[in-house]
Amino acid sequence: GWLIALLPTGCKGLVGWGYYLMAPALAVAAYILLFHRGRPVALRTACTLLMPVALGSICHLLLCQVAFASSVGIIPRMWNTGVALQSGGVVSGLLAHGFQAVFGHIAAVVIFVVILLVLLAVVFHQGIAGLWRRWQQRERWAYEKAPAPAPARARSSATAHAADMPVHAAARDNPRI
Repeated sequence: GWLIALLPTGCKGLVGWGYYLMAPALAVAAYILLFHRGRPVALRTACTLLMPVALGSICHLLLCQVAFASSVGIIPRMWNTGVALQSGGVVSGLLAHGFQAVFGHIAAVVIFVVILLVLLAVVFHQGIAGLWRRWQQRERWAYEKAPAPAPARARSSATAHAADMPVHAAARDNPRI
């Protein structure tokens, strides 16, 4: 039991908020490895397993309220706050902290969002152009135009009580619908 309890603690300590994406990422990696049919899948699997790190870094940059000073004690402090889900953990937090120091806060967030989008595109083997093409080629519903209602003075007493809503052809032909 202690080994199973250690696994979530280790994942939280390493990737912090990225822990929530860890189980789906492992499931997608397992699916990729099971159904690869001889195709090379090392890049897709690696990108799948890096998604929690990228999400943890994004969340660390956006949600972390703890201030970390660049010193020797930063790793144990990031581990403890990662386990408590107050930071990005050691791996994601250090990456976010480093990118923030080099590029600035806003640029680091943008970089990690782009990294996450690229990882998603590689994992699902789709490019942005392919996704846009699929969106444009989606099935669209064809709507029937309802006939214009008759003018009020031309209605007879028999049609005055009927609903003014058009009846679908299937409902008109089958009275049980």
